[in-house]
Formats: sequence, structure tokens, C-alpha cells
Amino acid sequence: MGRPGQRRIELYESQSRAMEALETWLQRKRRRGYLLRSG
Repeated sequence: MGRPGQRRIELYESQSRAMEALETWLQRKRRRGYLLRSG
């Protein structure tokens, strides 16, 4: 709270690979109790 978050840049061969990685990351976050919020 009060500090900016961290940033991470990863490059992928294609958009489909990037989407797979994003979905994997989101699943991991959801398992840890994070919730998606709009915005």
C-alpha cells in the first residue's frame, strides 16, 4: 500500500504463446486467492 507495483516484461514468439502464459499466470493468482477486477 502506498508503493507502486512491480513490472515484468516477457517477450513471446507469438500472440498465442503470450495468451497461454497469461492464462497460466492468472490461474496461479486465482489459486492464491486473488480476484479479477474491472478497470
